[in-house]
Amino acid sequence: NLINDILDLARIESGNVELEMGQVSLQRLAETSRSLLHETAHHKGVQMHVTVDSTIDFVHGDYRRLLQIVVNLLGNAVKFTPAGRDVGLAIQSDEVDRRLLLMVWDEGVGIAPAMLERLFQPFVRADDDLTRAIEGTGLGLALVSQLVDMHNGSISVESSVGEGTRFTIALPWPDPDCDFSLPPEPDDEQERLLSERFREATVLIVDDNGSNRETMADFCGAGGCTVLTADDGLKALDLVRQYRPDVVVMDVRMPVMNGLDAIRHLR
Repeated sequence: NLINDILDLARIESGNVELEMGQVSLQRLAETSRSLLHETAHHKGVQMHVTVDSTIDFVHGDYRRLLQIVVNLLGNAVKFTPAGRDVGLAIQSDEVDRRLLLMVWDEGVGIAPAMLERLFQPFVRADDDLTRAIEGTGLGLALVSQLVDMHNGSISVESSVGEGTRFTIALPWPDPDCDFSLPPEPDDEQERLLSERFREATVLIVDDNGSNRETMADFCGAGGCTVLTADDGLKALDLVRQYRPDVVVMDVRMPVMNGLDAIRHLR
């Protein structure tokens, strides 16, 4: 994630990222975000709430990048919220100012007022006694801010220490001339070919976080893959030698041997 975030920021700042604009289903955006983080929230004991305003169905944007924005913010909400408390995503229309609002909120540790002005700068973290023990790079919010700017939107934050935080993203109102008809669903033959392509693949998932391993294993297994798992780089190398997997999904920070060292050995 650290490497991907650095590369994304570098590409954006050098003007080498182009958005793939199109109609984005807000329901799909919300449900995919929920599904990607549900397992993590469940294992932590955090309740997730997702609501979508029924008066607006689509927004004009880059689906992958909008998903990246929401998952980044919602993932932070889960990360910084203690067990037994709530987090949420609310998508609403603001017909007065003709804006679409994406709001991610939590009942977490909150952010000190002195940090709020610098929060969207690269490598800046809300570093205090409440957050210091929680891993993070401080790159995610900088990336979110850049991606929001590329969508001609704005992002704001409100927070109270010990009570929670709310991020609000305002995006331009959909152009009425845009074609917001749903894209055609893949036909049965396309789905069959795609499924057959991956059915016999062997995937090795390497992560010291058990929830992450379980989520990725369930996802790959549902697609018909044979799934192997390891919780450190050294065990991963043994499995690679033994099973020769087609794909290796490698975490970076792990005990015994980290992901970067393991990849160097693989290469």
